[in-house]
Amino acid sequence: MVFFLKNIFNAVKQNKFHSIFSILAIAAAISSVVLIVCAIEGSSYFAKKLIEKMGSDIVFVAPGTPKSDIRKLKLKYFTFKDLEALKKIPYTYFHTGALAKWVLIKSYNGKNYDFALVYGNLPNMFKAWNINIDYGRALSEKDRYKRVCVIGHYLAKEIFGKDDGSIIGKKLLINNVPIKVIGIYEKLGIIYGENEDNRLYMPIYAYRQSVEPDYKHLSILVFKIKDIKKVDWAAKQAEEILFRLHKEKDFTVYTPGLVKKLLNMLSATLAFFLGIAVFVSIIVGGFVLSNIFYLNVQSRRWEIGLRRALGAKKRDILFLFLSEALILSFFGLILGLFIGYYGSKALIPKLGIPYIFSKKVFIFSALTSILIALFSAYKPAKEASEYEPVFCLREKV
Repeated sequence: MVFFLKNIFNAVKQNKFHSIFSILAIAAAISSVVLIVCAIEGSSYFAKKLIEKMGSDIVFVAPGTPKSDIRKLKLKYFTFKDLEALKKIPYTYFHTGALAKWVLIKSYNGKNYDFALVYGNLPNMFKAWNINIDYGRALSEKDRYKRVCVIGHYLAKEIFGKDDGSIIGKKLLINNVPIKVIGIYEKLGIIYGENEDNRLYMPIYAYRQSVEPDYKHLSILVFKIKDIKKVDWAAKQAEEILFRLHKEKDFTVYTPGLVKKLLNMLSATLAFFLGIAVFVSIIVGGFVLSNIFYLNVQSRRWEIGLRRALGAKKRDILFLFLSEALILSFFGLILGLFIGYYGSKALIPKLGIPYIFSKKVFIFSALTSILIALFSAYKPAKEASEYEPVFCLREKV
């Protein structure tokens, strides 16, 4: 057995050109597999954590439908009449809403600035969304008429140069109106391309003073359910009420179940497109690898004839080349995992998806490398085993 393995490694070393290209072809396919598995794992983990963060008792209403072009949606959409109507739904509480707009925010000395999404909140918004505070405190009912705000870590870093408790009490400027920072909310990260830490929340009345005087419309409506079993029922009630008020269904009522379904659809879409890329990569890699093995066999015809002449059987030749393919697939697997690990680690977070490198990566990568190697090498190896030793030895003469 030791002699056989030594023989295989010697064959791999003697055919360095073919071996290197074989390893690179396998590594390219494996790195693609690593990318798709990490993306799917991260997307599934993100969906699970987002639902847990939202809670199972929240319902929110947003303009448009899941198929709407977000660029054409109006942020000023719902009225206070809509919000009052939702308060009549049984088993519901924490009825609230917000108005949102992208605004230029400056430091008090005017040197630092950033564009951020500013929310004018009605009371209970933080409680409804289960947003935790890292430093300072959240907005409360007592802040209704105050010029105060809670900001994200990214925005704090951009405006003040740091994002710790030392900025609590400091002021920033919105349209030259000073707003006092009373809190920094927990890090939420990038969610599907949107930086959730580049946000500012303030009371809606302060929003009117600093951002725009017209706040008669709201961008989003939110409420919670006392009985979790009534979530779908309450969502249906909200849909019927708003349909009567709007005369058309130009909004969507989101429940944790619907959000999970939409996130799963996004994950499936991501997996589909990445899967196509991986499939193409495997096919191309397999085709290149097959040709490399074929050239390897052709260049070793005299060796094959000598082995046959010395008593090697057809199955021995077949097993020899398949074993060489498996050895090369192992080195291709290691290199592919290395490239895939660092490549996916750099790319996936930019898509707003957590990076998850699980044991499934090793399982799928190992299976892929073995299948590619055996599938690509079998035909050339089978052809090599059928060579007549006399004709092969004659070529050397």
